[in-house]
Amino acid sequence: MANDKAASFFPNLQIVRGVAALLVVVNHIYAKEVFFPSITTQPFEHWFANFGVTGLTLFFCLSGFLITTILLKEKQRTNYIQIRSFYIRRILRIWPLYFCLILLGQFILPFLIDSNFEGGNIQSCFTLKSLLYLAFLPNYVFFIFQPHNPFIDVTWSIGVEEQFYLFWPHFIKRIKSVLGICIILIILQIIAEFTTTPLNAIKDSNLFYFLLNKLIKITEWSKAGYFALGAISAIIYNRNLHIKNSIIIRLVKYSPLLFAIAFILNMLCFFKGQFLLLATAYIFLQIKLLQPTNMANNTLHRFFQWLGTISYSMYLWHCIVIVLVYKGFSSIGNSLTATFTPLLYFIIIMLTVGISALSYQLIERPFLRLKDRLNK
Repeated sequence: MANDKAASFFPNLQIVRGVAALLVVVNHIYAKEVFFPSITTQPFEHWFANFGVTGLTLFFCLSGFLITTILLKEKQRTNYIQIRSFYIRRILRIWPLYFCLILLGQFILPFLIDSNFEGGNIQSCFTLKSLLYLAFLPNYVFFIFQPHNPFIDVTWSIGVEEQFYLFWPHFIKRIKSVLGICIILIILQIIAEFTTTPLNAIKDSNLFYFLLNKLIKITEWSKAGYFALGAISAIIYNRNLHIKNSIIIRLVKYSPLLFAIAFILNMLCFFKGQFLLLATAYIFLQIKLLQPTNMANNTLHRFFQWLGTISYSMYLWHCIVIVLVYKGFSSIGNSLTATFTPLLYFIIIMLTVGISALSYQLIERPFLRLKDRLNK
């Protein structure tokens, strides 16, 4: 088997991982402030309201691109996809750190630290929630139960990603028109995102609309349309359409401007389909980022590339860091001044990066080495 690391490693996309992880961390620092009265939200922080979903949008599109690229190259090279090997590689990449977090965040910390600051009791339905976490269905815990476990609520997106991986290699292996499947998933995502709010207004007493609403919410939160957009960029890249098709060439050329406009719109306002717009702009920027750059030796370039390397750890550990830091400062009992807020961000980000670097070395890297050996 050819090395899938070589097929999927793109230095500039590692930078996207690092930036996306930072966006999510910054958003959650802001979002969790509301539960700690002694920490006053500052006006500038409202700019961070959409950073979390923006970061996740980039992650989903990036995952769709990388996984589809690996599968398409394997199918092109061998006319076959080894599904079992694919799943083993995904397990070695995702599971070790995920289960470490679940062990700490579900089975240890809630019993040591008061974690009910969001209201309600996070230990209610404990057995069912734990089984869903262990069965890699954290997104259903997130959708069904309130309040969320503040230590591990971010795992919902890991569940969404793993569930996408469950069916996607079978589609690539058996279906000739991958592009057709992508278009169907994007259309379903659009329908779901534009119909959820109207259906929410209908009383749950109507069983038909209640069930329809739940189905649409599952479709919306599957984020399959975002993975599919990433897969389309992989198809474009695999077929060299970014150097053959004049329309795609122009879209790629102006993608930095298009993405900047979409990103600014996301910061300034809320509107239907805003993250689909951002994702569409990003997939063309993603193709542009695949081109070689002369900034490879730039210190900032290398730093964000390194952040991309530890981004999975950053994503999983940062909520625990935020909660512990906020609880620590709240125990002081006095309101923090406005000038202290930037320092609070700095402390949380530095702690998250430090813990993530250690986590990468001790937990992720041994399994990644095993994964790389299986690719040879």
